[in-house]
Amino acid sequence: MIKPISLTVRLVLLFTTAATLVLLLSGWLLSLAIDRHFIEQDTTELNSRLGFIKQQLATAQTPDALDHLLTQLNTLQTHHVMVSAIRSSSQTDTPDRSTAPELTTWQQDGHSFRRLSGIFPTAQIPATLPDSHIALTIDLNITHHDEFLNYFNRLVWSFVVFFFLIMTVLAWFAARQGLAPLRKVTALATKVSAVRLDERLPLEQVPAELLPLTQSLNAMLERLENSFQRLSNFSSDIAHELRTPVNNLMIQTEVALSRARTPEEYRDLLGSNLEEYEKLARMISDMLFIAKADNGLIIPLRETINLSTEIRRIIEFFEPLAAESSVEISVEGTAEVAGDRVMLTRALSNLLSNAIRHATPDSDIKLIITTHRDSVRVAVENQGEEIPEEHLPYLFDRFYRAHPARDTATEHSGLGLAITRAIITAHGGQISVTSTSGVTRFLIEMSAPLP
Repeated sequence: MIKPISLTVRLVLLFTTAATLVLLLSGWLLSLAIDRHFIEQDTTELNSRLGFIKQQLATAQTPDALDHLLTQLNTLQTHHVMVSAIRSSSQTDTPDRSTAPELTTWQQDGHSFRRLSGIFPTAQIPATLPDSHIALTIDLNITHHDEFLNYFNRLVWSFVVFFFLIMTVLAWFAARQGLAPLRKVTALATKVSAVRLDERLPLEQVPAELLPLTQSLNAMLERLENSFQRLSNFSSDIAHELRTPVNNLMIQTEVALSRARTPEEYRDLLGSNLEEYEKLARMISDMLFIAKADNGLIIPLRETINLSTEIRRIIEFFEPLAAESSVEISVEGTAEVAGDRVMLTRALSNLLSNAIRHATPDSDIKLIITTHRDSVRVAVENQGEEIPEEHLPYLFDRFYRAHPARDTATEHSGLGLAITRAIITAHGGQISVTSTSGVTRFLIEMSAPLP
């Protein structure tokens, strides 16, 4: 397996590469500027020589004087300058044959030259030989310019290599210092474990670039701590819930075996044990249902359900229990949803049973059905003791009980609301709860079926 490149190495490579490219580009641009300066300098000197030669040619008034002057020019070589000139006096030559001065560069025997050449009629010089033309060439030795440019380029490359080495060391040091807060965050993160989830990363010395990451890690640790705490509570609760029926079974069995019993007594004992087994079976079934829902394994059927009709049928089933608690149940509104009839009946039954258990005697329980755009809402309201606000987000957790006064663990496992949320979530809906002014309200929101 290839070992990943460290962030320090990446930053060093990035810094040094970028700096080296900038330095190379600067050297290249500077070299171009120097070369352009040399060209302008050479052009100025060549034009100056050309103007001087034209002045000399203008003094020649006869062909012989002109030829003598051209001979002198052809032997002229001073200060890296060489001049050659040829006169043509053909009758077919015309002033149109004249050309503007042309600047070229050429090499010979390891030397470089800049040449200014052109063909000029004597009338433009001026001279008194209108039918003559002069082919004039001025060569300037620029070898010293090339030597300087070569030296400059070697100096630039040497400086680039030296700068690359220095920049690598400085970039490595800067990257190490800059990433020191990240190493501290990593060191603190390694201390976090299942038993030390209360550790938090300090924000005071964290640079601005790492602040969002550190805040996200702290938020993640907060969620993990809460999740582990709820898991720990769940483990304790489930152990308590399972221990009660198991203890009952053991005690009853021990009592039955303590002495001989009549067949009727054994039948009573087995009937009592059967109730405990049924309680265990329901609890295990509920836990398996929630586990499947958590893993997305609950796939509800899709059929059109009239909520008003279904809720009234549920109310008929709970009327004896409501009568014992002296509460009245009413339903308002009507709507249809697409879902699994058995699952939704179970969810609504859990909410109604919960409302009856915690309703104030001689109060009303309302089930209100409303339609909002593309959604259907079902509210279950009961009057009774308010649930503290800090408990509301956890009411749908397994075995969670907000208040000892609402603790009915001897009859209920504390999984009803968790199952209800799992069913609604499997249908793509949402469930929420509020408790204010002596009224607790559970609200289910689901999508309305397509027409």
